[in-house]
Amino acid sequence: ALVGPPGGARDELRRTALHSTAPGLVLAVADDGESDAPVPLLAHRPTLGGRPTAYVCRGFACEQPVTGAGALEALVSPTA
Repeated sequence: ALVGPPGGARDELRRTALHSTAPGLVLAVADDGESDAPVPLLAHRPTLGGRPTAYVCRGFACEQPVTGAGALEALVSPTA
């Protein structure tokens, strides 16, 4: 799940996720993780410090959210 205003950093996070080789990757993107988000994956997912934020979840467990493309790449790499 990616949350944050469109452009710049959010676009970089989006590109990083889409270029990953993570099997079964599902990507949901929104301006903000509102409690009434139309996609449950986005519900209750705030930005960190006002910066675009990525939430990586597998099964029913989520990693700590990250704000940088390098950190996201490490989480979605096949060896993560």
